[in-house]
Amino acid sequence: MIRYLENSLENMRDIGGYRSVLGNRVKFGRLIRSNLPRYLSNDDIHFLNKMGMNTIIDLRSIEEIKSLIEKNEFSESHKEFFWFCLDFLNS
Repeated sequence: MIRYLENSLENMRDIGGYRSVLGNRVKFGRLIRSNLPRYLSNDDIHFLNKMGMNTIIDLRSIEEIKSLIEKNEFSESHKEFFWFCLDFLNS
């Protein structure tokens, strides 16, 4: 597993190399996991864009996301990405 430390995203890791249940491997640089990408700097956005990242898939519940929005935990930098919420627990 590759860890990325050159930006402010906490615990950013490449999931590449792991096998799927079908036996295929996830390609490196295609699926990155991290903590909430909040307060991204211009350098962070440039770093992610250079890696080809343009989509955020958020696995938190709708309630958690609403709470973060109410607390202003999202910066304007999130407008740079497509953001999808997949609330598995409540679906």
